[in-house]
Amino acid sequence: VSFETNSSGRITAHTNSYTEINSGMNYQDPKSGEWVESQEVIESLSGFAIARRGQHQVIFANDLATPGAIDMQTPDGKRLSSHVLGLSYFDAATGTNVLIAEVTNCLGTILPPNSVLYDDAFTGLNASVRYTYTREGFEQDIILHESPAPPEAYGLNPATTRLVVMTEFLNPPQPTVQQSVVKDSAGGPVQDDALDFGSMQMKPGKGFLLGPRATDAGLRIFRQWTTLERRQFLIEEVRAVDLFKAINSL
Repeated sequence: VSFETNSSGRITAHTNSYTEINSGMNYQDPKSGEWVESQEVIESLSGFAIARRGQHQVIFANDLATPGAIDMQTPDGKRLSSHVLGLSYFDAATGTNVLIAEVTNCLGTILPPNSVLYDDAFTGLNASVRYTYTREGFEQDIILHESPAPPEAYGLNPATTRLVVMTEFLNPPQPTVQQSVVKDSAGGPVQDDALDFGSMQMKPGKGFLLGPRATDAGLRIFRQWTTLERRQFLIEEVRAVDLFKAINSL
């Protein structure tokens, strides 16, 4: 910073230069080999949507029900191919798992500049799946447009039941998993995994309300990386009691 004094004695500060530091600011152009500025943009290409102007790239299938509908390549070349299977209730006390909504055929819509929305994505529940691409990360959001039936409708105890999002990964590279047992809002123990794939990591998730009456209070999402019947899943869950308390506050 330099300072300049004018004829009246007033001092003005001038900023001559600055250095910006952030994740994923630039990427190496595959054709020229030059480093260029990353862009948070998703484009339409040959029946797919693609985010390719950043250090990580993502291809979105036209239909969310496609196996491996979301195909991401990390900055260090790892491939993460995944798709949402559905939503279920899991009663931690009894081990009972009930599928309440299954992903169905639905077309994706690009929401410029950097999101893809699969609307009306489930059977039995009005809910959508939204993906957001940024230069430093990638988000998967399940958006509930209506309240699901309560656990009691399935003969489950709401105090011990969790709403679960099941995302399957096809032949993924195995991350470094840091397992921890934390306390949920009722003080009960629950597993919460931090996943490290190298150049990209999965951090703790968060649920939140949308709409003019929504508050800033978020719901803690607990995550587990697990193998079921030789298939790899990311399990994300929230206490049903906390979910319905938030819904009823709207």
